[in-house]
Amino acid sequence: MLSSRVQVESAGWLTVIPVEVSRRLGLTPGAELFWEDDGSGGFRVFSADQKNRRDRADGPDLAG
Repeated sequence: MLSSRVQVESAGWLTVIPVEVSRRLGLTPGAELFWEDDGSGGFRVFSADQKNRRDRADGPDLAG
């Protein structure tokens, strides 16, 4: 199990994610993360690339 601590900053809350998480998600500095409610009180976190693949898989077939 990985963990991180939340800190209060002037514009909101901040956390630093573990290096292992950024490696697995393929993140680079400045990358955007997307948080999806999983319906059971938790969240799933996606990188922009994972979200785009997910949107294409879930979206309508525009080719035909």
